[in-house]
Amino acid sequence: MAQQFYSTVDEVATVLRLRDPNALRRDLTVLKNQLVEATKDRIDPMAKRTRPLVEYIQSCSDCQDLTDLWDFQARDNILSLECIVPDVISLFLTLCTTPIIRPFGLQLVHAILARQLKYINRGVASMRIPHCISTFKVLESMCAIGQQATKEVFHTFNFQTEGFSRAARYRKKKSKNPNSYIYDLRTSYVRFILALFIHGDTEVKKEALGVRNLVNAVFNGIEEDAYLLAEEILTTAKAHIIEDYSIPRPVKSFFFSSFILEKIAKLYARAEPERVAAEETKIPADLAHEFLMSVCTVPGFGLCYKDEGWYPMTNIEQGKGTDKAQNRALSKFLSSLKPSDDMRQQEMVRKILSACPSLVQGYWQGVSFSVEPRLSSKWLANLALLQRIVRLPVPSLYYGNTNLYPATPPPTSVILDNILPNVLGRAVSTRGLKNTSPLVSYATKLFLSAAFLKYADVLKALEKVVSSIDNAESSKKWQDCITQTREGFTRRLPDLMTIVSIYQATPPTSEQKDESEDNIALQYQMSHDVNLRLISYYQKYLPETFMEATVDPGKFMPTDILSMRPESLVHLLQLLLSVSDFKWSGKAGKNSFSHITTLLTLYLQTPYKHIRDLTSKLINQTLADSFMFRHDLEEVGPWLEALPRNFATAGSKGSVSLTKEQQVVLQFLDESIERFGRSQYRYLDQAVEMLNNVNTDYLQRENSSTLLASLLRSNDSSDFPFSPLLLTVLQHMQSFKGDKRPVMRFVTKLVILLIPKQKVPFYLEHVCQALQDRVTDQSSSNPCIVSQWSEWNMVQQTTACLLGQSDSDAAMKDSSDTISPFDSLLSDNSSIKDRQLAFVELLRHLSVNDLDRYLSTAAELCTNELEWNSFEPLVEYLSERHPLAGSLFDYSAIRSIESLGTESIIYALLTSISFNTLFHNTWMQCDESAVAIETMRAVLDRMDKQQLVTVPTLILEKLAVLVASDGSSVNGPLSLALTLLEHTLLTLAKGDDNNDLEQKAVLSHPALGELSARFMTQVQYLTSGEYTKIDTKFMHIAIEKLDFFGQKRIARELVDHVIKMDYSLFVDYCEKNDEPQLQSDVNRLLIGLVDDLSRRQIDLPSEAFHIITKVWQSRSFRDSDILSLLNACASNPSAITILLTTCGRLVTQHILAGYQCNIDISLVSDACAKTSIDVAQLVLESLEKDTPMTSQFVDIVQMACAQGDNGFLRPFLEKTLPKLAQGVNPDSAVLIEVSDTFYDRLSQLLDSVEFDWRTLDSEIVRDFILNTVLDNISDAAAIRFTGSLIKKAYEGYDKREPIETYIRRVLDHDKYQKLTNPSADDNTNERIAIVEIVHILNSIQPEILANQHGLLDQLLTSYGATTSVPDRLILEILRSCEARGRSTILPKMLMWGPGSDRNRQAHAQAGTLLHADTISMETLGLIDATLMQQTFMQFPVNATLAESPESAPEVIYDPSFFLPLFANLISSGAVDCRKFIDCNALGLVTVSLSSVDDQVRMLAYQMMDQFYDMMQHVRFHEDREVLMLLNELKNSIVDRSDSDIPPRIPPTVTVCVAQAVAILMQPGHYMYTHISRWILRSPSFDMNFVPMFTFLFTSATPTHRKERLWLLHVLGSSIWTREDYKVFSRNRIWDMIATFYNSALADHTSRKAVVEIMSRAIRIPDVAVSLIRNHGLMAWIQQILTFSQDAEEVKTWTALRDAAVGSMQKQFDNQLPLPLQPLIENN
Repeated sequence: MAQQFYSTVDEVATVLRLRDPNALRRDLTVLKNQLVEATKDRIDPMAKRTRPLVEYIQSCSDCQDLTDLWDFQARDNILSLECIVPDVISLFLTLCTTPIIRPFGLQLVHAILARQLKYINRGVASMRIPHCISTFKVLESMCAIGQQATKEVFHTFNFQTEGFSRAARYRKKKSKNPNSYIYDLRTSYVRFILALFIHGDTEVKKEALGVRNLVNAVFNGIEEDAYLLAEEILTTAKAHIIEDYSIPRPVKSFFFSSFILEKIAKLYARAEPERVAAEETKIPADLAHEFLMSVCTVPGFGLCYKDEGWYPMTNIEQGKGTDKAQNRALSKFLSSLKPSDDMRQQEMVRKILSACPSLVQGYWQGVSFSVEPRLSSKWLANLALLQRIVRLPVPSLYYGNTNLYPATPPPTSVILDNILPNVLGRAVSTRGLKNTSPLVSYATKLFLSAAFLKYADVLKALEKVVSSIDNAESSKKWQDCITQTREGFTRRLPDLMTIVSIYQATPPTSEQKDESEDNIALQYQMSHDVNLRLISYYQKYLPETFMEATVDPGKFMPTDILSMRPESLVHLLQLLLSVSDFKWSGKAGKNSFSHITTLLTLYLQTPYKHIRDLTSKLINQTLADSFMFRHDLEEVGPWLEALPRNFATAGSKGSVSLTKEQQVVLQFLDESIERFGRSQYRYLDQAVEMLNNVNTDYLQRENSSTLLASLLRSNDSSDFPFSPLLLTVLQHMQSFKGDKRPVMRFVTKLVILLIPKQKVPFYLEHVCQALQDRVTDQSSSNPCIVSQWSEWNMVQQTTACLLGQSDSDAAMKDSSDTISPFDSLLSDNSSIKDRQLAFVELLRHLSVNDLDRYLSTAAELCTNELEWNSFEPLVEYLSERHPLAGSLFDYSAIRSIESLGTESIIYALLTSISFNTLFHNTWMQCDESAVAIETMRAVLDRMDKQQLVTVPTLILEKLAVLVASDGSSVNGPLSLALTLLEHTLLTLAKGDDNNDLEQKAVLSHPALGELSARFMTQVQYLTSGEYTKIDTKFMHIAIEKLDFFGQKRIARELVDHVIKMDYSLFVDYCEKNDEPQLQSDVNRLLIGLVDDLSRRQIDLPSEAFHIITKVWQSRSFRDSDILSLLNACASNPSAITILLTTCGRLVTQHILAGYQCNIDISLVSDACAKTSIDVAQLVLESLEKDTPMTSQFVDIVQMACAQGDNGFLRPFLEKTLPKLAQGVNPDSAVLIEVSDTFYDRLSQLLDSVEFDWRTLDSEIVRDFILNTVLDNISDAAAIRFTGSLIKKAYEGYDKREPIETYIRRVLDHDKYQKLTNPSADDNTNERIAIVEIVHILNSIQPEILANQHGLLDQLLTSYGATTSVPDRLILEILRSCEARGRSTILPKMLMWGPGSDRNRQAHAQAGTLLHADTISMETLGLIDATLMQQTFMQFPVNATLAESPESAPEVIYDPSFFLPLFANLISSGAVDCRKFIDCNALGLVTVSLSSVDDQVRMLAYQMMDQFYDMMQHVRFHEDREVLMLLNELKNSIVDRSDSDIPPRIPPTVTVCVAQAVAILMQPGHYMYTHISRWILRSPSFDMNFVPMFTFLFTSATPTHRKERLWLLHVLGSSIWTREDYKVFSRNRIWDMIATFYNSALADHTSRKAVVEIMSRAIRIPDVAVSLIRNHGLMAWIQQILTFSQDAEEVKTWTALRDAAVGSMQKQFDNQLPLPLQPLIENN
């Protein structure tokens, strides 16, 4: 029986060394199956079947077994093995993708490419398909090893090999098995090409995309590929090409041309589901659509370049035109799509055009389908597509990525083509409108509607630009653009009369009476709707056209407006809203109402809220321009609200029928309006006469008030208290022939609604008097027992609401009727509408007393049974009868509750009542109950702003009358009014940030001014000692609501009066007369005023603060008040000093309690010292509680220390440290709040005091350190304090414990790696703190880490090998370990950073830690090539091998770490030369040849010598070029043997060489040609000049800007010493860059590079002196500062000037020579 798998290393090795073909075939099959199982999903090296394979690889010193096996098969041409051998090799390569054996895989790749490439070529060319597939699998597996392997495969394999391109076209016949594609040769080809992109680096990808017919073949024929293969292709293309931002976009765009996109788009044809698994199907068209949508429709991503919108190419800034050109591929791709046939392609077209608006015009011009109107599905689909394109959003009109608008607008033709393209201009659209087919005509109208909406959006965008541009000339251009767009759009539209004639030709829906023609009727209705919509658009957007057509909009109103469909009504109302000369007094027919009454009818009858709102808006707009409402445009609202309503609306599908009452009122209003229209000037005169009469009557009264007189209105028509129409209504009531009761009900309700608009009640009182005269039956009875509300009751109710008083003595009494009047409704089974009518009729004849007993029942009936969620009829009943019938809060159901609950039915009912009604009820009864106040507050919170602004007017009108009255007490209503007024202003402020105007208007009201004067009088009584005259309750109200009594205006005056009073005498009076409330109020007044004035920085007399100290001593107010005052006076030291004489202890305790205090702590300290407060005792007492730890707490501790108590610090720390340790313990029940600055402030305190740390309990210190490290390691401040504590507490400590425990707790902490990850950006503070504490611990006991190297694994995960502070500290620890340890730590230092501990352990177990392949893959792989390049470009001048350089502004790699590391690696020969160059390590070594430190330079020479020898024995593509460059550098060094110390090479040369090495590895680099010429020019470099300076600085190549910038960066990195300065001077560089900086050739980036050069030069003192003395540096800088307009530039050069002066003073020890002094003083 055949073996299932091999379990030992020897068995695997034996199989691979077999040479018997038959046995080998059998055993290789077993091995292949085992390999397949091992690599099926995730590779687990410890799995049962995988482990022997991994151990075999680890036991091999080379890959000879596998290569010999392939040689054996190929040499003997054993056909039975020609597939299985490559399969086994490819599976071994796949297994080697796991990190611990990857070096073996890389070695195997090298061996195959070096010796067995011919087998691969032979396999690819083979005519046996399985052999070809196996060979392609080897190629794919080689790429999977990594980037280096992929690069070598790409550069070594010949893609022109015979049979290679054929493989892309070969596939088997289609099979029902969805996985059959796996065995296709094309699949193997595709996966190999995709592997180049999955595993290759950027250069490989770029070159692969440039190889002709290599990647193209993947997409050729993709439309026939299996779904899973197509998904694999597109997913890889998106993830590894499109989303790889290191590949230049032009390269991607060049490859993904319209040709490739069209190939992918062929998948759209496969729109049916296809089986991809046994139970799963997918649609290939969706796959293609998702890919194309992601790469073609997102601006700035994939193939879609950011579009310039509607601006043409000529407006694009130079250098950005390529972006526009790249979108041409999308333009060509658009023309190949068939949007009419496929909704996916239609969406694609819309998305592309939305992302690239500039393509829209070209798309219209290139449409391949016909737009001539005809009845066909194709034409309808095309028109629907065009309509969607027209409705695309308007693109941004900003200039590029700025937030500025350009001076010139886009071309009008482009804008018009985006609104209404010429292909569907006037001629075509007119034919479409007149087409005999209703469907064609309807579709054309919809398209024109879309064009109008787009025009509106465009107009809005253009007008926004005009309003934003300040330049008059540019604004005019944009305004002209708007005019031209309007004219062009008008020319392209059909004539308006065409639309009107079509509308008039359409028969009304009422004429379609035949039920068999429902479809035709529906057609007419839809046509009618869209016609009206178009006509309304003409009026709204092109009013000139509407005016020129002389169309009367009134003719569009039918006699029966309710017969119109809701859609048509909406368009009609919108049309009328946009008409400026709508004749509302006209009529649709002889016997019909006027248009305004027709609209009122519609307002009452329509069941649709939107139509009702539009109707209300139209009525308001129409009447606002008339004489009736010109005085107050918002008064139309109350007139509409006063109209009677029909509450029985249940089941109404269409319009709601009018009640008789509504019909009467509408007829009455129609007659009244007509009457007013006939004699409007007469009624205006009557209104003026009424005003004059009322004013005269009031002023002649004996009890007239100056306050109310100031509120009387003038006789100007713009200042009418109400509409003159009301006077017409009053007159017409006498002659009206209809039922007058509904009219009286309407008028009285209207008058009540007009009350909030009155400043004084006299004018409406005149109206009420007129209404009383109209009532014939004035018999009065108790309103609570009246069943049917009479006209006289209505007038009485109105008068009661207006005047706030009633003549009736209404009082609710319990009804004797025990039978509920609502029982019949509860048991009634009729329809809801009938029950609604019955309920309304019942209320009409129900007395208040009868309702009192069953109010809750009635409310529940409304919501639960009758579908009135807002209790409409019940609310109207209550509003109509109260407060005349007593306060509605007197109902038993309301009176019995103490507070409202939101779930209560009574709460719902009360909050449904209007605020005005609630206020009238509470004001008349002076009801300050909690229920009433709470209800009104809830209603106020629900009101919108338009309703809220009337509330202060209502309250102030009542308040003015109250204040002006002769009544002895106003305190009760005053408190209610001010409470409501305060809540109203707060509610207004919530919804409007600009609420100052409303607030100022309220606070400046004369009534409040009168109250303020009264309050001042009361305060003056305090000064004069006339305490008996003080109105205690009024004072209490005034102080509670001080803002309304002019606090801001009279605060200082009030203080001046209060401080003059005899406080002791006042206190005695309050005690004798039992007036504690008065004393408390006066104290609160004083505190509040001083607090307010102090916060406003207004000076106060010291007497105020002395009185406050007396107040404080009396303890008559809260501590919080005095603390608030102290904070307000924090900026006034004299005031604080006075207050602290009595409040020092309070402030200290306040701070110790954890509260923030703004008082200068030194003042507190002085006060405590003067008053002998034992601060230390207070601190220790506060520690007995769970006191929050703040920085100010530490300030108090420092105060205690400053008092001279030397023994205080020890008990403080012994109490504080355990509390802090307990607070961070997650299992502790005690939670201690610690502020962010506490630990740092405590560290400062401990540093500033002298303390014998040996006296501190060591157990407490140890517990705190361990608890902090274990439970609070993520708090950087806590760790910093812990480090400071360790440094002090363990100074001179010589024992291992507990230092070793501390180190282990830190390094073994589960959060250590996360918090010290050098790659993270959000853990900087935590990383520094934790590394510092490890450094402190190591400095105390360095032997611990030096002899326990296992702890270094964790430490090295935190190391980033940079010059940052934590990395420098870690390197110091590593150096200490190397110096003190018994063995070297070099193997540890080969890997660093996150995850290095796991990699190091894996390689240590495998024995490959020091292998050359491991070093190439792991050590050199850790180096960021970009950061390494930045390091040698900013090489630290002070770099040495013994110490890390100081942290630079930009973090770079640490040369003191890398140079010794590279020296060890190179000397051992364990370096891959190509990888060493790719990571820019050779560049760092090269630049080190310029170091000013002899040791660094000697080490660099040693490494260069050894690396040069290694280069003689390696081969890679660019080895000859690199070797030639090194030869020239070697030839340039002379006199090296003359001294033990090698010469220093100028950095101008070494930096160029370092850059050249990197550029030689990139043939596509823009500097490649120049570098090659420089190398080939001579056999050695001239050390006395800057390489290539003249040529590059004056270059005129297409990339001259980049070349010059590259040179400037090299120069900025090349000046370290005065010798380097001399090299610059030989090239006259200083003069040239100075001239260049001031020229127009210097862009922002180039100028920054020049600044960097100057900055580095000025740092060298003697160079700074030379530049000032010989090159006019100061004069040049002064010139730049004089002419520069850039604030940032001025700041930079000012700093450079100061630095230059500082360097020169340093050179001469601050003693400038006389010749240099004028150069400094004059600039």
